[in-house]
Amino acid sequence: MEIPAFAPAFPTPPPARSLFPVLKSRRGGPGAALSRSKPPPWRFLWKAQRPRFCHGGLLCQLKSGVRRGRDQMGRGTSARAALLLLLAILTSEAFEIEDIAPGHKVAAQIGQMLVLRCRTTGCISPNFSWRTHLDSPLGGIMSTQGPNSFLTVESVGFENEYTYFCNAHCGEEKREKRVQINIYSFPSDPVIEVSSPLVLGKPASITCRVPKVFPSEQLVLSLKKGDEVLPIGQCCDESHSSSVQTKTVNVNFTPTKEDIGKEITCLAELPIEDMEFEPKERKTTHVLNVNFGPLDTRITAFPATTLSEGEALTLSCVTESHPPTKIVWKKQLADGTVQFIEESYNLHIPHTQFSSSGIYICEATNNVTKEVENRTVSITIQGPPVHPELSIFPGTSVREGEHVTLQCSVKSSPPADILIMKKSATEDAVLESQDGFVHIPRVAPTDAGDYKCQVKNEFGEAQMTRALHVEYGPRNTTIVVTPSNIVKEGDTVIMICSTDGSPTPKVSWKKRLPNGGSQLVSGDGTLTLEKVQAEDMGHYECEGSNHAGKDNKAVELVVEVFSPTTPALTNAPEIFTEVEDFTTETTAYNTPHQEADRHGQMENETSATPEDTAFTTYTTMKYDTVTHVVTSSDNDENGTEEIEIIIARMEEPNYVTPIIIAIAALATAAGPVAAILIYVSRKAKINGSYSLVNSLKAKV
Repeated sequence: MEIPAFAPAFPTPPPARSLFPVLKSRRGGPGAALSRSKPPPWRFLWKAQRPRFCHGGLLCQLKSGVRRGRDQMGRGTSARAALLLLLAILTSEAFEIEDIAPGHKVAAQIGQMLVLRCRTTGCISPNFSWRTHLDSPLGGIMSTQGPNSFLTVESVGFENEYTYFCNAHCGEEKREKRVQINIYSFPSDPVIEVSSPLVLGKPASITCRVPKVFPSEQLVLSLKKGDEVLPIGQCCDESHSSSVQTKTVNVNFTPTKEDIGKEITCLAELPIEDMEFEPKERKTTHVLNVNFGPLDTRITAFPATTLSEGEALTLSCVTESHPPTKIVWKKQLADGTVQFIEESYNLHIPHTQFSSSGIYICEATNNVTKEVENRTVSITIQGPPVHPELSIFPGTSVREGEHVTLQCSVKSSPPADILIMKKSATEDAVLESQDGFVHIPRVAPTDAGDYKCQVKNEFGEAQMTRALHVEYGPRNTTIVVTPSNIVKEGDTVIMICSTDGSPTPKVSWKKRLPNGGSQLVSGDGTLTLEKVQAEDMGHYECEGSNHAGKDNKAVELVVEVFSPTTPALTNAPEIFTEVEDFTTETTAYNTPHQEADRHGQMENETSATPEDTAFTTYTTMKYDTVTHVVTSSDNDENGTEEIEIIIARMEEPNYVTPIIIAIAALATAAGPVAAILIYVSRKAKINGSYSLVNSLKAKV
């Protein structure tokens, strides 16, 4: 609680007792001292006596002094009484009231406590009273302490702006003093408000506000930026107001680099004439917190941007910014995407590899200004080529005739020389390539094999090998029959089928059935027939197949059969024509059967026909191939044989010319010749001696 300077401290109350010097002898009281002939040595003793208060002025004091002198004269000498009387006269004062405040004016701040003191002199216990010049309520509390009277106003307001009078009465005397109370309000320093946040180069505003001012029309405001006074125009309303006001001034400006760290000062003055109070001037200072950046972002690479594989690398990103920026490191990948690495000012790679090469990005972000700045650096790691890659398109397994591309790529710094070669047992063949590519327009089985990608630079070399598989259907199928395709009954036959293809063909054996169908007899390339029988004889087909195609090869197996009665085909016409009837004749013997070849020819001629022989007559057609079944029987056992007759060519015999010649030759002997012919014809019909085998023997 502030007490104005014009209100002194409470006065010290008068002492409860007055001290008067009293003469006292060594042996007793004053009477004893006066009774001696020789005055004894005297000494002064102070004795407290209850004072007698005088309510009058100087006359009262004189009377009191005479009374005290008379009392003393009764105890001592007249000199002592005179001395006391003189002291009373010298120390007495006239009854007066001191000024309540210098100049009879008091400046009181609204809302603060005010204490007015009224002090009298020349009267120990006067009577006091307070009033205003309009006899309005005092608005305070009065208290009295001896010659002092106090009027205390707990909170000064507009109702206290009056002239106050203090009246003091001492006996019949009256005194009065006045004081004028002038009120004001200037309670606090100005408040500076800055549009937040301040960003470099962007418009901003500064506001200075002074609250609870009275009289506000006399307030003077100014703004300074450093030593520069900012133009603000008229800040306050000059019209009088009967209440406290909050006054504001606003300045618009654009922060620059020079404004960073400068002070903004708001100065408020309340120069009221004829009023003494402190302070009449208040000010507030604010440091401009200008946000900026990131600016001038840069990357440094230590020891360099080009390093050897295995060296350590440190990347540092620095920038100018307030507040400090957030630094994020990223790396641009080969496919164009960006990979996050870490958030730090320094990026450290202890052991660089080829994969460490690339473009690194420093991203600086100011979270206040929302500005982002990126900087990049290209890092190159040198060393021998590593991890060469040989790629085959459309794949390592292709079909014959497809387009094939071989590509050799490698990570290398400096760039490596690339060679693509086809490996062989003797010497690798270097293929013609361009930028690591080799094209084969139509791939062939001969293009299958191992291909090598060889890369080399000044630091070393590396290579990679990859196989190309060319798929093609089976081909070059062959059959090997051991011992032969013509065997005797009871022998063992091994038929081996081999074929070429990729992937390796699956080989199977089938036997043709009489009805034209086929029967699977083996699931691999080797067919073994042990102790062959007549029913094993026939047409065998080998088939090789894979998903690229198939290939077939056939062989005829002939089995020579030994039986007690071997049918034989005899008496076949030597020349037969299309749509000509002929008759085959068989003869059964107890000798080994002689097999007819594929053209119906016999190796050995047979003898006359025995009994119990069956005859079959056939009509031939051009290009017919007929299998004839000959059945023979006797008392012991029966025998059956299939004979295949192929009519490869049809000839029309010329009978006209021979007949004419024969008729001419025999004309002279027609009778004998006719008889002979009749005889021969009858004989032939009776004996059945016509033989197809004999007719074909001449051609064999």
